[in-house]
Amino acid sequence: MTRPLHDLPDQALLDYIFAQLNQRMAAYPEEPLEGHLRGLAQLPRGLHAMATTYALDANLAISGLAWHFAQWSDARFTAETLRGLRELDAEPLAHTVETAWQLVRPYLRDLAASCRESSDTFEAWYRESALAKELTPLDEDLRSVLSPEHRGVYHLWLAYARKHPERLS
Repeated sequence: MTRPLHDLPDQALLDYIFAQLNQRMAAYPEEPLEGHLRGLAQLPRGLHAMATTYALDANLAISGLAWHFAQWSDARFTAETLRGLRELDAEPLAHTVETAWQLVRPYLRDLAASCRESSDTFEAWYRESALAKELTPLDEDLRSVLSPEHRGVYHLWLAYARKHPERLS
């Protein structure tokens, strides 16, 4: 007999979640985005929330919100990420990301162009931009909650999976 999800140790539960995401999303790579969005739409609501917040967590670890939106500049994916954060009971984080999205939108063309050239070009452009001054406090807010000490977004996933295991299958 297998153990209920809420009884699994953290790492075993994360392994289960990643196995589910990898299995269900294997046919829907991140590009083209339309296919990826179709794959996300087929996930149970809990796995959907986790899949859509993974990129945010990874990009915050690399650089920050500007880098995230340079990588994921499509409004549809941002809407899915916000939906995912809200499903994970992370409304304050969703509000911060939504605020950042509004600030970033006028800069999307420059973000994407600098990012396509190289990460160094992106960093040089971003450091000198007005956007950096606006996003820095939001980056700091998110990092305080999604820090390595808190296991990034995974602490939200673990709490959610234990509270709503039925939403993962």
